Amino acid sequence: MQISINFTEDEAQAFKNWSGQVRPIELDLDTFYKQIFFNGIGAINEKLATMAQESLSNPEVRQKLKESGVDVEQLEKEILESQQSSPPAAT
Repeated sequence: MQISINFTEDEAQAFKNWSGQVRPIELDLDTFYKQIFFNGIGAINEKLATMAQESLSNPEVRQKLKESGVDVEQLEKEILESQQSSPPAAT
């Protein structure tokens, strides 16, 4: 799979400057980019799980979900499990 990101000239230059400063010498560019991507996915997943947990702590939200047929306890379990798993490491 290939993912492309279209940067403006300024964004591209800023990314090039940043990555040139922080990329460990032992990592090739492809591996470095994969690590950035997967770390970003991990951070987004953590934020989403936290938001979901916060929503489920609201009794009104829980009740509305139950009324809609959602198994709230199962949903909570799945959220906790998703926090324990992480995206694959870049290789």
